[in-house]
Amino acid sequence: MDIMEILKNAGVEIPDDKREMINTELRKAYKHSAEVGKITERHKTEVDSLSEQLKTANAEIESYKGMDIEGIKKSADEYRLKTEQMEKDHKAAAEKAEADYNAKIADMQYDSVLKDSLAGEKFSSDYARQGIFNDIKSKKLPIENGAIMGLQDTLKVLRESSPDAFAPGKPPATFVSGVAGGTPITATPKEEAVAAAQVAMGIKLPKG
Repeated sequence: MDIMEILKNAGVEIPDDKREMINTELRKAYKHSAEVGKITERHKTEVDSLSEQLKTANAEIESYKGMDIEGIKKSADEYRLKTEQMEKDHKAAAEKAEADYNAKIADMQYDSVLKDSLAGEKFSSDYARQGIFNDIKSKKLPIENGAIMGLQDTLKVLRESSPDAFAPGKPPATFVSGVAGGTPITATPKEEAVAAAQVAMGIKLPKG
């Protein structure tokens, strides 16, 4: 019931010109029961929700009581350290693989340049060629502008220290005067001496 109806039933008559003022003042000081009911219901819902949250929190706290917190913390630290080490190992392995690949490429390029540089050299055998190749490569002579620096000096030293590794060159043509009309022939020092003696003694050799 409206407040004015309640007052009227109680025998209290409010003049018409005072009704609005009394209603305004009453609304400031008091709330209608229906509005109070809504507020109460809302508060009850909020309280019930908070009670459920508190119940859940208490249950979670109870579950922690049986846990080995220090053990869990230690395991977490160990896992973190293990993960960090795995990342470091992976990075180191990747860097090593890249370095090995670059070294292999550089080695192949060096072999190619050295092989081309020795292409004009004559060796006594393939075994000797490979030995000289390995000897020069072990010295790690630098490459500049596609050429191995100091290669000729190194080959000179090797020719002196390992002459058997290199194939002998053709002996130069020698003119033996008085022999076959002075036609150049390839002769050994002994043959040259014999020919000179024959010429001195006036011995004529048949041509050819």
